[in-house]
Amino acid sequence: MTIANKSQKHQTTTANWRLTPGYLHEGYADFESAHILLGRFLADRNSSNPLAEKEIFAKDGIFEWGQASPLEKVINSREDFEFLLKHPSLLRKSIVIIEPWEHVGVNAIGEDVRASKNVAYIAQKVADMDSILLPAWSCGVIDPEMVVEAITSGYTVVVEGGDPSVYDPSTWTSPACPREDMFALVEKLLMSRSPSSAPAIFICVGHQLAAECHIRLIRRAVKQVLSMTSLSRDRTGIVLKSLQEICRRIEAMGSKLSIKKRDGRKVAEGWNDDHFAP
Repeated sequence: MTIANKSQKHQTTTANWRLTPGYLHEGYADFESAHILLGRFLADRNSSNPLAEKEIFAKDGIFEWGQASPLEKVINSREDFEFLLKHPSLLRKSIVIIEPWEHVGVNAIGEDVRASKNVAYIAQKVADMDSILLPAWSCGVIDPEMVVEAITSGYTVVVEGGDPSVYDPSTWTSPACPREDMFALVEKLLMSRSPSSAPAIFICVGHQLAAECHIRLIRRAVKQVLSMTSLSRDRTGIVLKSLQEICRRIEAMGSKLSIKKRDGRKVAEGWNDDHFAP
């Protein structure tokens, strides 16, 4: 594909994106209205259909990502993401959904199930919150440093599930998104938490990724502390000695801790075991 064709594809992709937040009440959706609508929904105990204001359908009645509003915002390339950076209000007033895999399973009639559409539908219907999809399985994670800093400015980040297993690298068969790339993205998400950042929700494989990344971050921190020879403002070395002693205890516990199922089956031995966290 030529550069000209790539540019044309990008223009076609983002040209149909709504630049004004809200679908049920376009132009009136913001952080405060989302809170009010969520509160109303949670307080409603009598309505036969508490979501009756307006139906949500994409093109020709098909509710699918990239077809039409409200599922038009799909990041298919770095150019698409850079378009969002030029319109920061879209990120601030949206949920960002990350797909590590193209579907979470197959339903009874053989259709691939994209749970990300369920999240987008409920968020829009209940609180008129727009959604932006990052299908990492097809476009990759782009740049974790840049992506996480931007997406954590919104309402929330949802990391979806999928078919791969976190403990088995051979199941991550998408060339665009190997397992290590997802580790890098999720680790950055975990480390980015602050009182003002968007909450992150991890589902299924997303939950496995979060668990494994917590262990990876702790192991890395322990290793770094134990390799230190000095610590700023610790002239006597007492603070570093105490910190390293704590890290040795963490390392000793992690290396010998057994993980067992409720029926007594041992599934992992020590925090270096691939099955330890998942």
